[in-house]
Amino acid sequence: MSMKKTFKLLTFTLLLIIVHSACSKNFKDEGNITDDNTDEKVDASEIDMSNIDFNNIENLFAQPLPVIQKCMEGNWKLIYTYGGIMGETIVDKYDSYMQITSERIKIGNNTAGILTDSPITWANLENFWDFPIVHFIAYNIIDEAPSIMYAEHIFPCSIKNDTLVVWDLYRDGYFKYYHKIKK
Repeated sequence: MSMKKTFKLLTFTLLLIIVHSACSKNFKDEGNITDDNTDEKVDASEIDMSNIDFNNIENLFAQPLPVIQKCMEGNWKLIYTYGGIMGETIVDKYDSYMQITSERIKIGNNTAGILTDSPITWANLENFWDFPIVHFIAYNIIDEAPSIMYAEHIFPCSIKNDTLVVWDLYRDGYFKYYHKIKK
């Protein structure tokens, strides 16, 4: 077996272990904001957001919910997707976009139009990796062909220079890289 194949296999195995432990944790709807350091409920008005650089946040998922919402709300253009079992990079060719408000998510592209227009739920996951609590978006997709509704998730990873990185929370996860559309 070549060194490259061995490295990919080890990377994939490690990713499976990490994601499996994360997915087995307890999901619950977000009611109040939890202080990430103490797990105590805090009022959103108590968070001083005046000194936060909203264009440069690593571990976006572990920030207080109002910070995540402020970073993610807006219009986004998909640049590329990276991940899967073999770590492939897929450059977007369809002008795909995502619009997030405090209550809805709209995903589509200029070829097929709107693919998803759904209310969102801000949810949290406790004891994820080394973080006491992390936040993500949950929403529903209706697949019209077989008329099946299923849940989808967007896990905010980071934001840097108007590039938002999100993960789909699947074991063979894909990371999507979006660039903020300024109007």
